[in-house]
Amino acid sequence: MYCLNRHIDIDIVFTGSSTELSPMDAAQAIFSSIARPLQKYLRTTRQQPRYTGEGILSHLATCIGHGAGPKAFIEPYLTQVFFCLLGELLYYGVLFGHL
Repeated sequence: MYCLNRHIDIDIVFTGSSTELSPMDAAQAIFSSIARPLQKYLRTTRQQPRYTGEGILSHLATCIGHGAGPKAFIEPYLTQVFFCLLGELLYYGVLFGHL
């Protein structure tokens, strides 16, 4: 389980000195480890057609560049699920007279 309260710091050590990565380089390094679980989540919640790999990578780079945490990165995908489910509930509730 991932902790959403921690920020990710990435340093690459070359011969005793550290080099900072650009936000896009850091995003590419992180993306390979989160791509499969995120893809599975988006497929399960039927959001996969809305998001491309490049768009997710760009959003991740933006979050890293602004120093935002993992919660800020994942929030758009969770918000979409809420509104999709709310829309389906309202649609079926109104359609079948349950509301």
